[in-house]
Amino acid sequence: MGPDGLALDEAGNLYVAIYGDGVIRVVSPNGVVTREWPAGGQKPTNVAFGGPQRCTAFVTEAETGAVFAFDVDIPGLRLYGDGRGGNPFL
Repeated sequence: MGPDGLALDEAGNLYVAIYGDGVIRVVSPNGVVTREWPAGGQKPTNVAFGGPQRCTAFVTEAETGAVFAFDVDIPGLRLYGDGRGGNPFL
């Protein structure tokens, strides 16, 4: 049991689905855990950002077979292949 799916927000915070612990753990760029969100079950497998401003975190959860969502203050990092062009890493 441990880390599974990962996603980054625009500030460089890492959202980690902790399989077996039932949380999404937020880790700052300097490695400090700053928050934990309940994942809706004990086996979250993925986390991704979406919504109009990428301010909704979506979590897949294997135990319940459901997708859960929660709002975040910092938008998720725009992905390279999201269809809007540009490379967020340059």
